[in-house]
Amino acid sequence: MGVGLYETLGLTYNASPDEIRRAYFEAARRLHPDANPSPDAANQFMAIQKAYDVLSNPEKRIDYLISQTVSEGRAPVVTQSQYSIDSLQPINEEQYIYTLLEVITTEEAKAHNLPTSNVCLVIDRSTSMQDKRIDMVKKTAYELMRQLKQDDWVSIVAFSDRAEQIIPPTRVKKSMLSDSRIATIQTGGGTEILRGLECGMEILEKTANPNTNRHLVLMTDGHTYGDEEDCLKLAQRAGEQGIIISALGFGSEWNDAFLDRMTGLSGGTARLVISIDDLKQFIRNQVSSLSKVYACNLNLRMDQNPQADLVDIFRIYPDPSPLPIDSQIRLGNLPFNERIKILLEYKVAAELKEGDTINLLQGVLQMEIPTRKEPLNRLDISLRRSVRDDPEKSAPPRELVEAIEKLTLYRLQEKAREEEAAGDHVNATRHLKNLATRLLQKKNSDNLGRMVLSEAEKIQSGKGYTPEAEKRIKYGTRALLLPMSKETQND
Repeated sequence: MGVGLYETLGLTYNASPDEIRRAYFEAARRLHPDANPSPDAANQFMAIQKAYDVLSNPEKRIDYLISQTVSEGRAPVVTQSQYSIDSLQPINEEQYIYTLLEVITTEEAKAHNLPTSNVCLVIDRSTSMQDKRIDMVKKTAYELMRQLKQDDWVSIVAFSDRAEQIIPPTRVKKSMLSDSRIATIQTGGGTEILRGLECGMEILEKTANPNTNRHLVLMTDGHTYGDEEDCLKLAQRAGEQGIIISALGFGSEWNDAFLDRMTGLSGGTARLVISIDDLKQFIRNQVSSLSKVYACNLNLRMDQNPQADLVDIFRIYPDPSPLPIDSQIRLGNLPFNERIKILLEYKVAAELKEGDTINLLQGVLQMEIPTRKEPLNRLDISLRRSVRDDPEKSAPPRELVEAIEKLTLYRLQEKAREEEAAGDHVNATRHLKNLATRLLQKKNSDNLGRMVLSEAEKIQSGKGYTPEAEKRIKYGTRALLLPMSKETQND
C-alpha cells in the first residue's frame, strides 16, 4: 500500500485543518524547487501539493477518509475536529479551548437496509392535562400512526399515579388512524413519571430486535415528586440498551432541568410544546430520523486527563441539547449520509511548557451498525493541542465561531435564570438585556428578543419571570444552534 495523504504531510488521520495547513507550508518552504534543487525534493513537493489540495478541502477530505476506511474493511464512519485556537500558550494561567467534533457517514440509504422503528408513546394523563392538552396529545398519537411505516411497531402507555397500556406493541395498520382506544384516554390523578417510564421500558425491552430502532417519547406537563433518581437510573439503563428517550413538555410547570438530564442520559432531547403544530412537527422529524438510522447507540467513552478538564459538552446537531458530562456520553443515532456535531469546552491547567502536547480527549466512539456483518464498530478518537508560543495565530473556523456565539446566547439566559432564582435581580436583568440586544440584531430572532426584553423589565420591577416565557426563552435560544435551514423547517 502506498503512502497516504496524511502520512505525506507527516500527520495522523485526526489532524485538524490548522495542523494540515501548517504542515503543508512548512514542507513547501523546505521542498519548493526555488529553495531545494534536488530531484527528490521536486517529487516530494508535488506529493505534498496533491495531499494539501485534497485535505484542505472539507468535502474532499471527508471523501478521502471514507474511502480509506472502506478500503480497510471498516465502516464508512469518520470523525473530524476543529479548534478555537491553533495551539496552547506556555503561560502560568488556565486556558479555555473549544472543539467542534463531528461524526460523519456518507453512506446512502437503500430501501432494503432502512430500519424498522419501534415507538412507545408515554402520555401523562394526570388531572392537569385535561381539556386542550389531552386533546392535543390524542391528535399527536394519530399523527404518529400516519407518519410510521406499515412494518413499524407502535405502543401507547398512559399514566398518572399508575400506568396502563392503551395500545400494546402492534404493527402499524391503516385502521389505527381512527383507533378508538386513543379516544378513550381520560385525565385524572397525580403525576408519577416513573410509572409511565417503567411501563414503556418494559414494552420496548420485551420487543428488542437488533434491526429495530427503539424510541420512547414522554409527554408531560408537570413535575414528578420523589422518583427523580429512579427515573435517571432508568434512563441510564435505556441508554445502555440503545433505547432513546425524548420528552415533550406542555405549559410552564414541568421540570426542564430534570427532563434535560434524563433525556441526555439516553441520547435523546427535551422540547417545549406550545401548539399542536409543535407536536406534529416533532413527530414528523423524529419518525423521519428513525427511519433513516445508519448507526445507533453511539457511545463516547473518555479517559480522564488531569491537565484538561471538560467543562461543558453540547450537542449542536441534529437535536441541540446539553449532554451530561460522564465517562460515557450518549450521542444518539447517526442517520444515513448525515453527521452529528458536538461542541466541547475544556479548561486547561496552568504552567504548560513549550513543546508539550496536551490530550484534551482520548477515547473510543462505539456504535451499532445493523446492516454490517459485525454490527458493533468502534473509532479511536484523540483531540490534542501542542503548546508553543506562536505569534502567527490564524482566525478560528467560522462554523466553530458561530456555534460558540449561539451557545453564548443560550448560556446568557441560563445565567439569568440562576441569578433570578437566587434573588440577584440586578445581574439577571443585566444579562437578559444583553441577550435581548444580541437577539434583536439577528434577522430571525427579533420576536424572541422582544420577549427577553419584556421579561428583563419585569424582573427589574420585581415581578419575576413569566413561567411560560421563561421556558420559551430557554428553548428558543437553544433552537438557534440549529442550521438555518433546519431552524426554518422547525418553525
